[in-house]
Amino acid sequence: MLDVLTGRDIKQVSPKRDERIVATYLAIVATLLLIVGIVSGTFLRHAVQIAPVVAACGLVLRSPVVGAFFAIGVSAFWMGIMTLIWLYLLGWADVATGNYTHTEVILTFAIFAFAGGIFPNCVNIGQPLSMLRRVLTILLGIGLQFAVMVLSFQAPFTDR
Repeated sequence: MLDVLTGRDIKQVSPKRDERIVATYLAIVATLLLIVGIVSGTFLRHAVQIAPVVAACGLVLRSPVVGAFFAIGVSAFWMGIMTLIWLYLLGWADVATGNYTHTEVILTFAIFAFAGGIFPNCVNIGQPLSMLRRVLTILLGIGLQFAVMVLSFQAPFTDR
């Protein structure tokens, strides 16, 4: 199986290297989301939204087996949000509505790519977990990211 962004065979990559790749990709996703916040004038909202991404990054480095599947959940959430933005821009869905600049649209592609790039490495890291624990950990990542997203739209965090 190949790493999506590096093109390397993940079976040839040591577990420590997998962890570093995942942490790096998550850090890039967090940075890109902060750039979206700067470009859109919603920096505080995006700073709140990256909390689970940062937590996943730390968890992958401290407890890789669990962190890998938590990171999958968080990344899957962001890939879903990017997809909803594209569907809105294409006129196919009215979920992620808004006025998106060209810069923000370009950033959605980068966010999607780096979020998706963690999957092969995470699966490689998290092999020791049972299937039930994998699923529950992924759902925890999705659920926490969703809760933080909802929180970020509350009055104390709105910039506009």
